[in-house]
Amino acid sequence: MEKFKEKIRIRTLWMVVVIIFVAISFFVLLFNQDNLPEIPDFIKGFQTGAFCGLQLILIYSLVRYLSSMRNEKALRKLYIEENDERTIMIMQKTGAAGITICITGLAFAAVIAGFYNQIAFFSLLGATIFTVLVKGFFKIYYHHKF
Repeated sequence: MEKFKEKIRIRTLWMVVVIIFVAISFFVLLFNQDNLPEIPDFIKGFQTGAFCGLQLILIYSLVRYLSSMRNEKALRKLYIEENDERTIMIMQKTGAAGITICITGLAFAAVIAGFYNQIAFFSLLGATIFTVLVKGFFKIYYHHKF
């Protein structure tokens, strides 16, 4: 269990780094908007929503990991949840790790592109939505198959 606790500790540190990086990136781009082309309100709203949503998810996960490291029962529950054989198989079948990285990259690129070009923003947003739909379809399919 100590090995898993160390894994959670490292994951927590990386999560803090990502939270800080995303916040700095967003605020640097937000405060430099005067130097960038004018963007529609829809894109500004999407960027703000994506930033807030991502930060909320990361902070929720961070609090969950920190609380599980302090409570042995919660740590054991998290260990069982992460090592569930059925879930692991479904994740492998859907290529979940790679697709999640692609979705994250596309979404981040869409937010950045929104500061510069409306067409690039909508193209990347469309690709992100398509990738999410494909991942969701495979997850549902394999969840019911096994």
